Amino acid sequence: MVHFARRRFGRAERLTVRTAPALRGHRIVVRHPDGRRVVHDFPDYSARYLGTVAIQAELLRDGWRPVRAPRERTTAAPCGRPVRAVRA
Repeated sequence: MVHFARRRFGRAERLTVRTAPALRGHRIVVRHPDGRRVVHDFPDYSARYLGTVAIQAELLRDGWRPVRAPRERTTAAPCGRPVRAVRA
């Protein structure tokens, strides 16, 4: 899943691109800020890859920018305690 964001008319908007199960082939779903969903079906993995690249290029041309997910980082733990991942 990839999130995109942009500012339009002084308001922040967010859009999501994700894969979804399909009966045949592969499916990409683009969910727009207004709730509209656009479904793209592809016959195979290669077509899905090329389609995803084309969708993302179009979004970039329209002013959308990818949003990075928070990275996990490992913190040092006191002696005797396990190390755990912490969201940055």
